[in-house]
Amino acid sequence: MKLQINTSIVSDGSMKIIDEESRQSIMENRNKFLIKHSVNPSDTILVKITYDTEDFCKYITVSTNDRGDGIIRTSTITADALCTNEIGTALFLPIADCIGAVIYSERNHALMVSHLGRHSIEQNGALKSVQYFMEQYSLKPEDISIWMSPSVGKETYPLHNYNNQSLNEVARKQFMQAGVKKNKIQDEGIDVANHPDYYSHSSFLKGNQPEDGRFAIVAVLHKT
Repeated sequence: MKLQINTSIVSDGSMKIIDEESRQSIMENRNKFLIKHSVNPSDTILVKITYDTEDFCKYITVSTNDRGDGIIRTSTITADALCTNEIGTALFLPIADCIGAVIYSERNHALMVSHLGRHSIEQNGALKSVQYFMEQYSLKPEDISIWMSPSVGKETYPLHNYNNQSLNEVARKQFMQAGVKKNKIQDEGIDVANHPDYYSHSSFLKGNQPEDGRFAIVAVLHKT
């Protein structure tokens, strides 16, 4: 099996529908981005999160029947992470500042896309994501590799409950608390607040970016 991960940039356009007025253009941006990377929108599922909750560690395992949810039809799934072991089922997550984590097992050919922001991190979301993933697919920590997307740095968005560390630093520690080896955690090392290719909500609020957009990650398993 081969794991494919792609990240959109500002030139691909914003990837999250913020209001009905923008819906059509955002849907077009998503489709163009997916097709550019040979991912069929009909095979793709949106990781749709909500902040209207007290539980930021809601995880769902999806199947072929869920393909297209939130991408080519109205979203019916709300969760902080989705996972699948189906070949060709793509998981799509719009983000700006937060971490999009791709958790992968080559042994059981399964993947999870988890949204890790301040709210989920404060509820041990990185650790809980790994625990849920291991339970679903009968995995051990040594079976797991993790990729973390570009995210906001501590200079712009320090986590005050964690001695002003960054989202990335705390998430990495939580992954390791779950038993994942340090050398199996890959970090893009990009601070979106200071990089012109990525949207950052924090930078927008400070007047440093003209658009309050979202970039996205997509992950999918292929046969080799």
